[in-house]
Amino acid sequence: MARAAAAPGVPVAPTQRKLGLSFNPGLMRSDITFLVDMSDQTAQSATGSLQTSVMWKPITTTRAYAAIVKGTEFFQLLQAGHRVDVRFKLRWLQFTLPDGNKTTPTTSMRITWNNNVYLIKSVDDPDDLHIELQIDGEMVGKETDIL
Repeated sequence: MARAAAAPGVPVAPTQRKLGLSFNPGLMRSDITFLVDMSDQTAQSATGSLQTSVMWKPITTTRAYAAIVKGTEFFQLLQAGHRVDVRFKLRWLQFTLPDGNKTTPTTSMRITWNNNVYLIKSVDDPDDLHIELQIDGEMVGKETDIL
């Protein structure tokens, strides 16, 4: 039986190739956790000024493909270290924050992966199809230093 052509002006469903991820989902082998800043402002009685304590809270964990896109070696305070930029590719997701608002990942959040914490530098939803997210992150420290 032949398939009927779509009427003019009626959108045709995109092919699976168009909606496919730009990577193999079987490569999503890394668990990443999104952290949100739950800073608390408390009054400091001695000076009367507000003091902010930064507290990162894990929100959700998901599977992702992680690819190192840039790594540099540097010496800081005579200790060898490294800075790594990583691109995370994952299925599009939306999650609920502790205040009840729904959101997708933003640049104000952090990601933990392999016991390191990454600053989210950019979040991209290719073609705005809500199928996948590409997140660029820069390592800012160890998980034990932040949490």
